[in-house]
Amino acid sequence: MAAFKNDSNIPLSIAVFLAAQTYDFKPNNRSLSATDFNRSIRQVILRNRMNVAESNDNEPKDIASLVKSKNGTAIHDAIEKTWLDPNLREAGLRNLGYPDSVIKRIVVNPDPETLTPEQIPVYMEIRNSIKLGDWTVSGKFDFVAEGALTDFKSTSTFTYIKKTNDEKYRTQGSIYKVIHKNIISADHLTIMFWFTDWKETMSKSDPKYPQAAVMPYKIELMTEEETLAYMQAFIRKLEANENTPEPDLPDCTNDELWRDPPTYKYYKNPMNKTRSTKNFDDFAEARKYFAEQGFVGELVTVEGKAIGCNYCDAAPMCSQYRRLKEAGMIKE
Repeated sequence: MAAFKNDSNIPLSIAVFLAAQTYDFKPNNRSLSATDFNRSIRQVILRNRMNVAESNDNEPKDIASLVKSKNGTAIHDAIEKTWLDPNLREAGLRNLGYPDSVIKRIVVNPDPETLTPEQIPVYMEIRNSIKLGDWTVSGKFDFVAEGALTDFKSTSTFTYIKKTNDEKYRTQGSIYKVIHKNIISADHLTIMFWFTDWKETMSKSDPKYPQAAVMPYKIELMTEEETLAYMQAFIRKLEANENTPEPDLPDCTNDELWRDPPTYKYYKNPMNKTRSTKNFDDFAEARKYFAEQGFVGELVTVEGKAIGCNYCDAAPMCSQYRRLKEAGMIKE
């Protein structure tokens, strides 16, 4: 049975690339990945209850829906290929001015137990796991050098400016450190942002805008005690809801839905709402403007639409998804 379909008639040269899925984590009722701890209780439980193919009535997913996620995967794969290939790695380091005396000391993915003082270890894409009670928790990091973790993120400049995912990054990085304590020793994580929408003109006019198309961003990690307590609390919530009927599972929050923030629209003439007089992202500013107009007209809150459901395998069996879909609150 095919896992994907090609309704968009994407040429085979690209279709094969899109359809090649090599993610090596296989979820079950007692296994979690580091990224699961940034998902909702509803999403993890529904995923653990289902066979994805059966939940989709054996309907393959169209590969056109994979384009966006594959952009990020392609960057990860290219970075990994460069470091794993000695010729590419050495060429890049020489072009950056590193002497051969340093280049020859770099070893990729060595056994930590057999390292010599002369070697400079670099680790990439290694998966490991730990046991927490009956649960197995695994995680595969992107890059570690000198004991410090780096995670590559292909994303919009909005994520960098608004710092919308800082806590998710901190949680995931902290769990990686607990799982890979023989490799990761630094108490911080570096997010290496690769911006998908960076504009040089914006960088020159706005000091808050990222000043380069690729930017590092450092985040302090939790202690091991804090991380383990967080993981155990999450697992307790999963266990408490294992047998909860689907409609009664806790709904995903706006953050878990990746819901767009609300917009506040002011209409000077409420009888004509074909176009708002002024739009606001901040309610306080909208309310202030409304007061300045003598409270004439109408201030309308337009709720943001959910994005995360589009990437959730459990959506077909989720009543919250169906409610949002019927209300037109899923961002297409």
